[in-house]
Amino acid sequence: MENKNETLKEKILKSYFEDGISKEEILKKHLIGSDTLDFWIKEKENEDGRQKKRPSGESVNYESEADDDFHIFLKKEGFLLDMPHYHESVELICMLQGSARAHIGENVFQVKAGEICFSKRFQNHFYENQSRDLEAICVVLSHNFTHHFRQAEGDKTPPAYMKNTEYNKKIVELLQRWLDEEDKSFLLNCGYSNMLFDLLVKTYGLSDSVKTDSDRLAVKFIDYIENNYRSDISLSTMAKHFGYTKEYCSKLFNKSVGQHFNTFLNSVRVRKVEEIMSSKEGENRKITDIIYECGFSNQVTFYRHYKADKRERTKRS
Repeated sequence: MENKNETLKEKILKSYFEDGISKEEILKKHLIGSDTLDFWIKEKENEDGRQKKRPSGESVNYESEADDDFHIFLKKEGFLLDMPHYHESVELICMLQGSARAHIGENVFQVKAGEICFSKRFQNHFYENQSRDLEAICVVLSHNFTHHFRQAEGDKTPPAYMKNTEYNKKIVELLQRWLDEEDKSFLLNCGYSNMLFDLLVKTYGLSDSVKTDSDRLAVKFIDYIENNYRSDISLSTMAKHFGYTKEYCSKLFNKSVGQHFNTFLNSVRVRKVEEIMSSKEGENRKITDIIYECGFSNQVTFYRHYKADKRERTKRS
Protein backbone atom coordinates (compact mmCIF):
# COMPACT_ATOMS: atom_id res chain seq x y z
CA MET A 1 0.00 0.00 0.00
CA GLU A 2 2.88 2.33 0.85
CA ASN A 3 4.60 1.72 -2.51
CA LYS A 4 1.35 2.27 -4.38
CA ASN A 5 0.83 5.58 -2.61
CA GLU A 6 4.42 6.61 -3.33
CA THR A 7 3.91 5.89 -7.03
CA LEU A 8 0.79 8.06 -7.04
CA LYS A 9 2.68 10.79 -5.20
CA GLU A 10 5.54 10.75 -7.74
CA LYS A 11 3.08 10.78 -10.64
CA ILE A 12 1.20 13.77 -9.23
CA LEU A 13 4.37 15.75 -8.46
CA LYS A 14 5.68 15.07 -11.96
CA SER A 15 2.44 16.32 -13.51
CA TYR A 16 2.59 19.46 -11.33
CA PHE A 17 6.30 20.39 -11.62
CA GLU A 18 7.20 19.08 -15.06
CA ASP A 19 3.94 19.05 -17.04
CA GLY A 20 2.50 22.27 -15.61
CA ILE A 21 -0.84 20.69 -14.58
CA SER A 22 -2.71 22.99 -12.20
CA LYS A 23 -3.73 22.02 -8.66
CA GLU A 24 -7.41 22.18 -9.62
CA GLU A 25 -6.93 19.69 -12.48
CA ILE A 26 -4.93 17.33 -10.26
CA LEU A 27 -7.59 17.38 -7.51
CA LYS A 28 -10.32 16.63 -10.06
CA LYS A 29 -8.39 13.70 -11.49
CA HIS A 30 -7.04 12.11 -8.28
CA LEU A 31 -8.82 11.25 -5.05
CA ILE A 32 -6.59 13.20 -2.68
CA GLY A 33 -7.29 16.18 -0.45
CA SER A 34 -6.01 19.69 -1.17
CA ASP A 35 -4.10 19.69 2.15
CA THR A 36 -2.26 16.50 1.13
CA LEU A 37 -1.42 17.97 -2.28
CA ASP A 38 -0.12 21.20 -0.73
CA PHE A 39 2.03 19.19 1.71
CA TRP A 40 3.54 17.06 -1.08
CA ILE A 41 4.31 20.15 -3.18
CA LYS A 42 5.89 21.98 -0.24
CA GLU A 43 7.91 18.91 0.68
CA LYS A 44 9.20 18.54 -2.89
CA GLU A 45 10.08 22.24 -3.13
CA ASN A 46 12.10 22.01 0.07
CA GLU A 47 13.87 18.82 -1.08
CA ASP A 48 14.87 20.17 -4.48
CA GLY A 49 15.50 23.74 -3.46
CA ARG A 50 12.88 24.67 -6.03
CA GLN A 51 11.39 27.39 -3.91
CA LYS A 52 13.33 30.60 -4.20
CA LYS A 53 14.05 31.99 -0.73
CA ARG A 54 12.69 35.49 -0.20
CA PRO A 55 12.95 37.89 2.71
CA SER A 56 10.29 37.20 5.32
CA GLY A 57 7.27 39.46 5.06
CA GLU A 58 7.88 40.24 1.37
CA SER A 59 4.69 41.53 -0.21
CA VAL A 60 3.07 41.52 -3.61
CA ASN A 61 3.65 44.86 -5.35
CA TYR A 62 1.17 46.78 -7.45
CA GLU A 63 3.17 47.94 -10.50
CA SER A 64 1.42 51.25 -11.14
CA GLU A 65 3.76 52.23 -14.00
CA ALA A 66 2.39 49.36 -16.08
CA ASP A 67 -1.07 50.90 -15.86
CA ASP A 68 -0.19 54.35 -17.18
CA ASP A 69 -2.31 55.44 -20.13
CA PHE A 70 -0.99 54.10 -23.45
CA HIS A 71 1.66 52.05 -21.66
CA ILE A 72 3.10 49.23 -23.73
CA PHE A 73 6.11 47.03 -23.07
CA LEU A 74 7.29 44.88 -25.97
CA LYS A 75 10.78 43.48 -25.74
CA LYS A 76 12.97 40.38 -25.88
CA GLU A 77 14.20 39.64 -22.38
CA GLY A 78 16.84 37.38 -20.89
CA PHE A 79 15.36 37.69 -17.41
CA LEU A 80 11.76 37.97 -16.15
CA LEU A 81 10.59 39.84 -13.06
CA ASP A 82 10.99 37.55 -10.05
CA MET A 83 9.22 39.77 -7.53
CA PRO A 84 5.51 39.03 -6.96
CA HIS A 85 3.51 41.83 -8.59
CA TYR A 86 0.29 42.66 -10.39
CA HIS A 87 -1.23 45.40 -12.54
CA GLU A 88 -4.37 46.13 -14.52
CA SER A 89 -2.45 45.60 -17.77
CA VAL A 90 -2.36 42.10 -19.20
CA GLU A 91 0.99 40.33 -19.61
CA LEU A 92 2.05 37.67 -22.11
CA ILE A 93 5.36 35.79 -22.00
CA CYS A 94 6.41 33.80 -25.06
CA MET A 95 9.39 31.58 -24.24
CA LEU A 96 11.83 31.42 -27.17
CA GLN A 97 14.50 29.35 -25.43
CA GLY A 98 15.28 28.16 -21.92
CA SER A 99 12.62 27.82 -19.25
CA ALA A 100 11.16 29.37 -16.09
CA ARG A 101 8.58 28.55 -13.48
CA ALA A 102 5.69 30.96 -13.87
CA HIS A 103 3.55 31.65 -10.81
CA ILE A 104 0.25 32.97 -12.15
CA GLY A 105 -2.43 33.48 -9.55
CA GLU A 106 -2.60 30.26 -7.55
CA ASN A 107 -1.11 28.12 -10.34
CA VAL A 108 2.49 27.26 -11.19
CA PHE A 109 3.63 26.32 -14.70
CA GLN A 110 7.02 25.17 -15.98
CA VAL A 111 7.15 27.22 -19.18
CA LYS A 112 9.58 25.88 -21.78
CA ALA A 113 10.74 26.96 -25.25
CA GLY A 114 7.82 27.50 -27.62
CA GLU A 115 5.29 27.79 -24.81
CA ILE A 116 3.31 30.84 -23.68
CA CYS A 117 1.88 32.07 -20.39
CA PHE A 118 -0.70 34.81 -19.86
CA SER A 119 -1.53 36.92 -16.79
CA LYS A 120 -4.91 38.59 -16.78
CA ARG A 121 -5.81 41.95 -15.19
CA PHE A 122 -5.00 42.32 -11.48
CA GLN A 123 -3.56 38.80 -11.24
CA ASN A 124 -0.54 38.22 -9.02
CA HIS A 125 2.38 36.73 -10.96
CA PHE A 126 6.16 36.29 -10.98
CA TYR A 127 8.82 34.02 -12.49
CA GLU A 128 11.54 31.94 -10.83
CA ASN A 129 14.08 29.15 -11.48
CA GLN A 130 14.97 30.85 -14.74
CA SER A 131 17.53 29.05 -16.91
CA ARG A 132 20.70 30.88 -17.93
CA ASP A 133 19.89 30.57 -21.63
CA LEU A 134 16.42 32.09 -21.18
CA GLU A 135 15.11 34.32 -23.96
CA ALA A 136 11.49 35.40 -24.08
CA ILE A 137 9.28 37.96 -25.75
CA CYS A 138 7.51 39.92 -23.03
CA VAL A 139 4.36 41.92 -23.86
CA VAL A 140 2.56 44.15 -21.33
CA LEU A 141 -0.50 45.99 -22.64
CA SER A 142 -2.45 48.68 -20.78
CA HIS A 143 -6.22 49.09 -21.12
CA ASN A 144 -5.86 51.34 -24.20
CA PHE A 145 -4.55 48.37 -26.19
CA THR A 146 -7.04 45.81 -24.86
CA HIS A 147 -10.10 48.03 -25.27
CA HIS A 148 -11.53 46.34 -28.38
CA PHE A 149 -10.85 42.85 -27.01
CA ARG A 150 -12.68 43.65 -23.76
CA GLN A 151 -15.49 45.34 -25.68
CA ALA A 152 -15.98 42.19 -27.79
CA GLU A 153 -15.34 39.51 -25.15
CA GLY A 154 -16.13 41.16 -21.82
CA ASP A 155 -14.29 39.63 -18.88
CA LYS A 156 -13.27 36.44 -20.68
CA THR A 157 -9.60 35.56 -20.86
CA PRO A 158 -7.17 33.29 -22.74
CA PRO A 159 -5.68 30.35 -20.78
CA ALA A 160 -2.86 31.09 -18.35
CA TYR A 161 -0.68 28.38 -19.92
CA MET A 162 -0.50 27.63 -23.65
CA LYS A 163 1.82 24.69 -24.30
CA ASN A 164 1.05 23.62 -27.87
CA THR A 165 4.29 24.68 -29.55
CA GLU A 166 2.92 23.98 -33.04
CA TYR A 167 -0.08 26.27 -32.48
CA ASN A 168 2.17 28.90 -30.91
CA LYS A 169 4.35 29.32 -34.01
CA LYS A 170 1.89 31.77 -35.58
CA ILE A 171 1.78 33.80 -32.37
CA VAL A 172 5.59 33.91 -32.23
CA GLU A 173 5.75 35.02 -35.86
CA LEU A 174 3.26 37.83 -35.19
CA LEU A 175 5.20 39.04 -32.14
CA GLN A 176 8.46 38.93 -34.08
CA ARG A 177 6.97 41.06 -36.88
CA TRP A 178 5.69 43.50 -34.27
CA LEU A 179 9.12 43.70 -32.67
CA ASP A 180 10.76 44.37 -36.04
CA GLU A 181 8.52 47.36 -36.82
CA GLU A 182 10.65 50.52 -36.75
CA ASP A 183 7.88 53.07 -36.20
CA LYS A 184 5.59 51.65 -33.52
CA SER A 185 2.86 54.29 -33.59
CA PHE A 186 -0.21 54.08 -31.36
CA LEU A 187 -2.43 52.94 -34.23
CA LEU A 188 0.10 50.31 -35.32
CA ASN A 189 0.33 48.98 -31.75
CA CYS A 190 -3.47 48.86 -31.54
CA GLY A 191 -3.55 46.87 -34.78
CA TYR A 192 -0.99 44.33 -33.60
CA SER A 193 -2.70 44.04 -30.19
CA ASN A 194 -6.01 43.22 -31.88
CA MET A 195 -4.33 40.68 -34.18
CA LEU A 196 -2.62 39.08 -31.17
CA PHE A 197 -5.90 38.64 -29.30
CA ASP A 198 -7.61 37.40 -32.46
CA LEU A 199 -4.95 34.70 -32.77
CA LEU A 200 -5.22 33.75 -29.10
CA VAL A 201 -9.01 33.44 -29.37
CA LYS A 202 -8.93 31.38 -32.56
CA THR A 203 -6.12 29.15 -31.30
CA TYR A 204 -7.05 28.53 -27.67
CA GLY A 205 -10.49 30.02 -27.09
CA LEU A 206 -11.50 31.94 -23.98
CA SER A 207 -12.88 31.14 -20.55
CA ASP A 208 -14.66 33.17 -17.91
CA SER A 209 -12.27 35.09 -15.71
CA VAL A 210 -12.48 33.74 -12.16
CA LYS A 211 -11.34 36.28 -9.62
CA THR A 212 -9.90 35.24 -6.25
CA ASP A 213 -10.82 37.16 -3.09
CA SER A 214 -7.42 38.87 -3.27
CA ASP A 215 -8.06 39.93 -6.89
CA ARG A 216 -11.48 41.36 -6.00
CA LEU A 217 -10.18 43.26 -3.01
CA ALA A 218 -7.27 44.69 -4.99
CA VAL A 219 -9.68 46.06 -7.59
CA LYS A 220 -12.01 47.55 -4.97
CA PHE A 221 -9.24 49.15 -2.92
CA ILE A 222 -7.42 50.58 -5.94
CA ASP A 223 -10.67 51.91 -7.44
CA TYR A 224 -11.53 53.62 -4.14
CA ILE A 225 -8.16 55.37 -3.98
CA GLU A 226 -8.12 56.26 -7.69
CA ASN A 227 -11.56 57.85 -7.33
CA ASN A 228 -10.91 59.64 -4.03
CA TYR A 229 -7.19 60.51 -3.88
CA ARG A 230 -7.98 64.26 -4.14
CA SER A 231 -10.01 64.09 -0.92
CA ASP A 232 -8.83 63.82 2.68
CA ILE A 233 -9.17 60.03 2.78
CA SER A 234 -7.54 57.67 5.24
CA LEU A 235 -7.49 54.01 6.20
CA SER A 236 -10.37 54.77 8.59
CA THR A 237 -12.58 56.32 5.90
CA MET A 238 -11.87 53.41 3.55
CA ALA A 239 -12.62 50.87 6.29
CA LYS A 240 -15.93 52.60 6.96
CA HIS A 241 -16.70 52.68 3.23
CA PHE A 242 -16.22 48.91 2.86
CA GLY A 243 -17.76 48.03 6.22
CA TYR A 244 -14.60 46.67 7.91
CA THR A 245 -12.85 47.60 11.12
CA LYS A 246 -9.73 49.71 10.64
CA GLU A 247 -7.46 46.85 11.78
CA TYR A 248 -9.12 44.26 9.54
CA CYS A 249 -9.10 46.63 6.57
CA SER A 250 -5.39 47.31 7.11
CA LYS A 251 -4.63 43.59 7.08
CA LEU A 252 -6.72 43.00 3.95
CA PHE A 253 -5.20 45.99 2.17
CA ASN A 254 -1.63 44.90 2.92
CA LYS A 255 -2.39 41.37 1.73
CA SER A 256 -4.22 42.24 -1.50
CA VAL A 257 -2.31 45.37 -2.54
CA GLY A 258 1.05 44.60 -0.94
CA GLN A 259 1.68 48.03 0.59
CA HIS A 260 0.51 50.06 3.55
CA PHE A 261 -2.49 52.22 2.76
CA ASN A 262 -0.67 55.56 3.18
CA THR A 263 2.32 54.44 1.10
CA PHE A 264 0.08 53.40 -1.76
CA LEU A 265 -2.18 56.47 -1.50
CA ASN A 266 0.76 58.87 -1.66
CA SER A 267 2.38 57.00 -4.55
CA VAL A 268 -0.89 57.44 -6.49
CA ARG A 269 -0.94 61.16 -5.63
CA VAL A 270 2.68 61.58 -6.73
CA ARG A 271 1.92 59.85 -10.02
CA LYS A 272 -1.10 62.11 -10.61
CA VAL A 273 1.00 65.23 -9.96
CA GLU A 274 3.60 64.01 -12.46
CA GLU A 275 0.91 63.25 -15.05
CA ILE A 276 -0.60 66.74 -14.84
CA MET A 277 2.80 68.46 -14.86
CA SER A 278 3.86 66.60 -18.01
CA SER A 279 0.58 67.30 -19.84
CA LYS A 280 -0.53 70.37 -21.79
CA GLU A 281 -2.96 71.12 -18.97
CA GLY A 282 -0.08 71.63 -16.55
CA GLU A 283 2.10 73.87 -18.75
CA ASN A 284 0.75 77.17 -17.39
CA ARG A 285 -0.14 76.08 -13.87
CA LYS A 286 1.68 76.55 -10.57
CA ILE A 287 3.19 73.42 -9.07
CA THR A 288 1.66 74.29 -5.68
CA ASP A 289 -1.86 74.34 -7.16
CA ILE A 290 -1.34 70.92 -8.76
CA ILE A 291 0.06 69.50 -5.50
CA TYR A 292 -2.98 70.66 -3.50
CA GLU A 293 -5.37 69.49 -6.21
CA CYS A 294 -3.92 65.96 -6.01
CA GLY A 295 -4.56 65.66 -2.28
CA PHE A 296 -1.30 66.80 -0.65
CA SER A 297 -1.69 69.26 2.23
CA ASN A 298 1.63 71.03 1.59
CA GLN A 299 4.75 71.05 -0.60
CA VAL A 300 7.02 69.51 2.04
CA THR A 301 4.80 66.41 2.25
CA PHE A 302 4.72 66.11 -1.52
CA TYR A 303 8.50 66.32 -1.96
CA ARG A 304 9.10 63.81 0.83
CA HIS A 305 6.80 61.25 -0.79
CA TYR A 306 8.08 62.11 -4.27
CA LYS A 307 11.64 61.24 -3.22
CA ALA A 308 10.52 58.04 -1.47
CA ASP A 309 8.48 56.96 -4.49
CA LYS A 310 11.36 57.70 -6.86
CA ARG A 311 13.73 55.62 -4.72
CA GLU A 312 11.27 52.71 -4.76
CA ARG A 313 10.88 52.88 -8.55
CA THR A 314 14.66 52.95 -9.00
CA LYS A 315 14.98 49.92 -6.74
CA ARG A 316 12.46 47.96 -8.84
CA SER A 317 13.88 48.95 -12.23
